[in-house]
Amino acid sequence: MLSRRRQVPTAERNAYSRLICQKLAQFPGRRVCVYRAFPDEIDLTEFAAGREEAVYPEKHGREYRVEHPERVDLWICPGLAFTRDGKRIGFGGGWYDRFLAQARHGALKLGVAYPWQVVADLPEEPTDIRLDGVVYIE
Repeated sequence: MLSRRRQVPTAERNAYSRLICQKLAQFPGRRVCVYRAFPDEIDLTEFAAGREEAVYPEKHGREYRVEHPERVDLWICPGLAFTRDGKRIGFGGGWYDRFLAQARHGALKLGVAYPWQVVADLPEEPTDIRLDGVVYIE
């Protein structure tokens, strides 16, 4: 998945990013947590700019954190692969699982993906945090 993602042309990445941001705009949330995209990831800058308050995870030692996670209504997560029912594979190490454990009950957790990153099934560990869904363009 990682090598395939690295092969996405910039124009295609930009088109997917724009469409994903438009789809994300439908979801409620005053305070949203989004990631800073690597060059080959879906870029959420447009989505974040349209929100009342956007926060970004900051790395502190071996953990990611945001100030006042209890105020975040919508968490957007990157990953390498997702299932429609919320399983997610990241870069290993459980970074985002520990990060998402900060989410308050009822906050919406979504992944964003290129269509080929959405697969039928993925392995799941007891410490994995399931997402509420994945936003992608079919």
